Amino acid sequence: MAIDRLDVLGTYLLQDLIEQHRAAHPADVIGPYRHLIASYLAETGNKYRYSYAVRHVKALRAIHHQLDTPDEFTDYLHDLRAEHKRKTSFLAQLDKAGLGT
Repeated sequence: MAIDRLDVLGTYLLQDLIEQHRAAHPADVIGPYRHLIASYLAETGNKYRYSYAVRHVKALRAIHHQLDTPDEFTDYLHDLRAEHKRKTSFLAQLDKAGLGT
């Protein structure tokens, strides 16, 4: 996956590419998933952006579990929550999804 070109892909195309590569190369999709999550959190005018971001955070958690790197995921989640601490609706959705601190 061309990680250095993620900025030119739309979110739907990026999602498709991630899903195509996830099974065979789970470690290679961690960066793209993080980029996708950041893209959704940066959007405005999309009332579903937090739901989409949470769905992808859950997928990222599953990948880290598969790769036996839960500490890396925990660090990412902690940083994500700290960076978006003012987005209380997003944090509430993370909590509801079992992605609390």
